[in-house]
Amino acid sequence: MELKPGFNKHGLSRTIPPDVKRQVRQRCGFGCIKCGCGIIQYEHVDPEFHEASVHDPASIVTLCPTCHANVTSKFWSKATIKKYAENPACLQTGVLKHEFDFFSDSYPSIRIGGVTHTNCSTPIEVFDRPVISIKPPETKGGPFRISGTFCDRFGAPTLKIVDNEWIAYSDSWDVEVSAGKIIIRNGPGDIVLKMVVDPPNSLSVERLKMRMGFVDIEATAEKLVINGNSFVGLLFDGCDVGLSIYSLRRPAFNEHWSPLARFIRAQACA
Repeated sequence: MELKPGFNKHGLSRTIPPDVKRQVRQRCGFGCIKCGCGIIQYEHVDPEFHEASVHDPASIVTLCPTCHANVTSKFWSKATIKKYAENPACLQTGVLKHEFDFFSDSYPSIRIGGVTHTNCSTPIEVFDRPVISIKPPETKGGPFRISGTFCDRFGAPTLKIVDNEWIAYSDSWDVEVSAGKIIIRNGPGDIVLKMVVDPPNSLSVERLKMRMGFVDIEATAEKLVINGNSFVGLLFDGCDVGLSIYSLRRPAFNEHWSPLARFIRAQACA
């Protein structure tokens, strides 16, 4: 019997349903079970796909493209992969990670909700602490280096970027990485961060629900809202700092304000 392309002998499609993928990601710590890379593919282990009649989350693992190639090219056995699945790398370290590509000729464009920043070294800061920042290349022809810290609405870290290396956390409810997007959820339908990159020129935050101290920051694809104040269609170009929220460098209107702000800053997410 001739098999239909994309289906096995049981009529099972290679397309894994989204809810099954999520269960697999959660069990595997959201990254490659072998090396902890945040870029993943899905591999049927036991049974293998050609023998599977259903997409069983317990029989599928997450592997990065390199580790996956070692399996499909027969350099690694499925038995070895099953051993790695017993103690996934990301659950051991608590993180998954990978790198952004910003080998650009000029400062990458940063868009957060309805606000775009070009040629700006610190697009947004809260209490003088950058939410996201850009440093020039260390050497000629090197990449611009983006760093940043993102939290959820309770101040718990969701994503950290250190000189283009992004780091997500395996204790999240869900971390989904694909097609240039990083989506972090705190629960079903509750997206606290959606980041989209277009290498090597831009990074966009299309969804954000975040709190630093008493500052609430929310973003959709078109709007940035900070403590209830909306920003739409703004462009900051050639600024050292784009948006500075509650800067401690400015004189306080009340003599008690600066110490209070410093205390709250200390409580903000690291």
